[in-house]
Amino acid sequence: MTRERFWVGLSRVNEFMEIPRDTATKLEEVLAMYKSTAFFIDRTDIEITGDADVTYQELVDVADLAAARGFTTLIFTSRERANAVPSL
Repeated sequence: MTRERFWVGLSRVNEFMEIPRDTATKLEEVLAMYKSTAFFIDRTDIEITGDADVTYQELVDVADLAAARGFTTLIFTSRERANAVPSL
């Protein structure tokens, strides 16, 4: 997460989809779409990172959205320790 956008993607191929922050419903749709794919249908884990200026509440809100879509194993980490980092 950054102040301006969300990034959702598949770390093993380092491909990410950019979603403007003002469209939280789009984030929920993208998470649902990812969860329905062969890569994620049986997985519950998701990695969540946020820039330093992203608030704790914003991270919690994203975690709630992810959990509602079946991603219940939440991994919070810094961008530097993420499995893959989108190009900004």
